[in-house]
Amino acid sequence: MNKFTGLLLIIATACVHAASAGWYFESKADTTSRGESEGGAFAHDAKTWLDGNNLRMEFTRSDNPVMPAGSYLLSRDQGVNLLLVNPEAKTYSPFNPGEFASSMMNMMGGMMKFKNARVEKLADEDAGEMLGQAVRRYQFNTSYDMEMNIFGMRQSSRYESNQEIWAAPGIVASHFDIFGGADALPISDASFKEQVKSVMAEVKGLPLKQIIKTKTTDPSGKVSNDQSTITVTTLRKENIPAAMFELPADYEEVPFFAAIANAAGEEMPDDMPAFDPSALMEMMKQFQQPGE
Repeated sequence: MNKFTGLLLIIATACVHAASAGWYFESKADTTSRGESEGGAFAHDAKTWLDGNNLRMEFTRSDNPVMPAGSYLLSRDQGVNLLLVNPEAKTYSPFNPGEFASSMMNMMGGMMKFKNARVEKLADEDAGEMLGQAVRRYQFNTSYDMEMNIFGMRQSSRYESNQEIWAAPGIVASHFDIFGGADALPISDASFKEQVKSVMAEVKGLPLKQIIKTKTTDPSGKVSNDQSTITVTTLRKENIPAAMFELPADYEEVPFFAAIANAAGEEMPDDMPAFDPSALMEMMKQFQQPGE
């Protein structure tokens, strides 16, 4: 064996040890809307690498300016912490849609109340195969009434959602909330969120298809119907290099709100105060009626 051949063998061996067997899949998400919410859909195509505690979901098509094509979500701790990475800007931001939704709801304080909250499982059954994997079909209903009190005026709206999931239990992915879930629900009722999470935890494995139908009735009685369909179109086992889950050393961390501003073509001033949910909540209390 000459020195050149030996060097190639060392490099090849190192590459094998640096990669581990995981899953690669491609997914497609599209939403149709009818009613007041029309135009607000987030459609995307994505490539995802999943390996143990690590996940990288890269958007190849995206209607969301905050997550443009080429950007990706990265996690190295089973989805507990997510980073939104923008290679074009060489930036990354901590990304937690559940925490963001909870902060926004908590800011409303006593101005918002949730009533008639209910979640139920309608189906849990064998559903044949998809992409060479045995799948189970699950179906859930979630509903609640949201009452708001602004300037002493009470308004109530209704939210109803039906969700079907086809999941492959042979692919361990239940610790990743890959397509969004209870934490991102726009509600401030922590006990109801935990109830939704408990019911949804019965879904085992990687979701290969989801159909989510949502009906929202606003205080004036206008109805919006939305349907989101998320489908895995390609699925295969793959040796994934550890570098896929590494954050480039020259990337800069920016606050998530700065990422939103940049997506809108604006710059956040250096002296802009930090986002303070508690201060904003105190400010909102002035709009409440005494005794609320």
